Amino acid sequence: MEDVLRAFGITDAVRTLEQLSGGHIHGTYRVETAGGVYIAQKLHPTAFPEPERLMERLVRVTDALREQGETTLHFYPAQDGGWLHDGWRVMDCIPSEVREPDAAVIPAAGKAFGRFQAKLRDFSLDARSIHDPIRWFGALHEVVNAADFITCEALAAADRLFRLEDAACRLQTQNLPQRVLHGDTKLTNLLFVPQTDTPLAIIDLDTVGMGLAAFDFGDAVRSLHRNAEKLDAEILRNFAKGYLAGADFLTTPERENLVPGVLAITAELAARYLTDHLTGDRYFGNPDSLGRARSLTALAEDTAGRFHELQILLQHL
Repeated sequence: MEDVLRAFGITDAVRTLEQLSGGHIHGTYRVETAGGVYIAQKLHPTAFPEPERLMERLVRVTDALREQGETTLHFYPAQDGGWLHDGWRVMDCIPSEVREPDAAVIPAAGKAFGRFQAKLRDFSLDARSIHDPIRWFGALHEVVNAADFITCEALAAADRLFRLEDAACRLQTQNLPQRVLHGDTKLTNLLFVPQTDTPLAIIDLDTVGMGLAAFDFGDAVRSLHRNAEKLDAEILRNFAKGYLAGADFLTTPERENLVPGVLAITAELAARYLTDHLTGDRYFGNPDSLGRARSLTALAEDTAGRFHELQILLQHL
């Protein structure tokens, strides 16, 4: 690891090295030296086909946030140019902690992710968000149609998902503004001031791109349900209350389409897991990707079945 740090101009001896868990994609390490504490990441070799362009995009976003007084990631440039060295990148470790969801944390998280969008409301990127239900359902159709053999279980899962496709993709047919999205708004990507309910920084920005605001909202609500197959209206209400306070710039049509965002992104992720299952689990690496797809499909079905009830709930916020 000292060789990696030296490639970024950090020459202090390593005192401790800890591999961090929780991420699906990159190899991540906390590195403590005599001069500071850093995060070193080995990027997944195929998840991002243009890693230097990715890094340039992240630096633009973090610079824009920092200029507005936000605490954000600080990346070190490589000594030989660019922001990567042999697939590695290095950033400062932000003293913080990750919180479990509770009645105080959920609205605080909603406000933080809404604030992220608000701070970047006038910003534009040259990349589309990873959230794109039309694209991911199209990929699933291609895999199913091209397969020589599909198990009965996987075929049944695909059939359930395809019944949700029109509802999941409808949001993209509306004339809604394109916003900068985080793309992975789970609670573990939000750092808190230690021993408080105060958000400090949003991390894991690899999936930033242009898309619909409701998709980041929907991804966060979906992630707060973990393996649940029924949507908790109280979680939805509490997160939405904070989110709307942070994203106070949203248009009325955007505010009215938050529940469709939950349905869309839950179904989208189900489609991605099922596609991964049918193509050898090369992306998520989940040994039960079929089970994960079925659980997410059930959550999307529950959201669709209670759609009007949930819409009314958010109208009163």
